[in-house]
Amino acid sequence: MPENETLTSIARRLATGDLSAVADLGGWRALDVDDQGTLQQMLRDLSAAEAPRPLSENNGDLLCNWVAVPTGDHAALLDELGLTWSIPATQDLADAASGSGVVYVTPQWDGWTLIYGHAVSIGSTGSTPSELEQLSLRFGAAHWYGADYGCDGWAMAENGKLVRLCMFGDALERDTFIGEPHRAEVDAILTWRADIDYDEDDDGRPRCGPAAVAAYGSVDPTAVGPHTRVQGHGLIAVPNLAAGLLGMFPVQP
Repeated sequence: MPENETLTSIARRLATGDLSAVADLGGWRALDVDDQGTLQQMLRDLSAAEAPRPLSENNGDLLCNWVAVPTGDHAALLDELGLTWSIPATQDLADAASGSGVVYVTPQWDGWTLIYGHAVSIGSTGSTPSELEQLSLRFGAAHWYGADYGCDGWAMAENGKLVRLCMFGDALERDTFIGEPHRAEVDAILTWRADIDYDEDDDGRPRCGPAAVAAYGSVDPTAVGPHTRVQGHGLIAVPNLAAGLLGMFPVQP
């Protein structure tokens, strides 16, 4: 059994994004169940204590997709998304694990939990609801936001139904608009919180981007910080052990 001081050091290294920390102990399998629980509790405490960092702080440009759900029930979210294996995680740990099939689930920020690294279907197929609609059926609402070079958009589902889809940009063959403009979209435009400035030739396209709409519809990940109300902790998760970093997750789900 490692000394508690050793576990504390491992937890701090993991919290700063050092993915080799657990491997230096021989992996999670080298820890007994009590030590695994202690290490996870330390990570949980470190995550809960940190102030949110704006996503654009690392990226410069906001180039990613995310889903926002108005719940702090991580267990229910993981169940709905089919993510079986998880550990508590700080933003630095999530950043270090990104791009490896790992999904980052934030703490609840101003009433919303954000999900990065997990693609969801948006439109229903026949009588089968999309994943976004299923999330909204369980949690009341679910929003998707996406930003990339030449393509931006958002989608809002409420109580199991897609109510708004807006995708536009020069990289697309055609812009897509379904449903009436969402109230968050209208508020973003009316108050000129525009993070994309189109010229006059782009008639019909919203003069705002997904982060601006998120600011009024859920929470803007580029504007979180010490002022953000935080509940709970973040985590990283995978649907199966083969999908994530080898040795990153405990044997027990």
